[in-house]
Amino acid sequence: MRLDFQLVTNEVRFSVLYLDTWFDGTLDQCQQKRISPLAWVLAHPSRIIPILGTGVLDEMRSSAQAEKLTLARQQWFTIWEASRGERLP
Repeated sequence: MRLDFQLVTNEVRFSVLYLDTWFDGTLDQCQQKRISPLAWVLAHPSRIIPILGTGVLDEMRSSAQAEKLTLARQQWFTIWEASRGERLP
């Protein structure tokens, strides 16, 4: 089925617990087609729109504080390795 309008966002399964989307071309395609994916991740070059997973205003405010979090490169890779269960070369 073809849409009569351009798709501008798409919810994709992508989080530190599910990294397959990183490898299967989904995020690459989003970048190529200028589609902003919705995912459980804050930042990625494909302009991911974070999913908060709540409709409770106080929880939304709390989640918004994550925007202030900055991970050092080593911290990010530690999370990646823990999720994948293997060390990076």
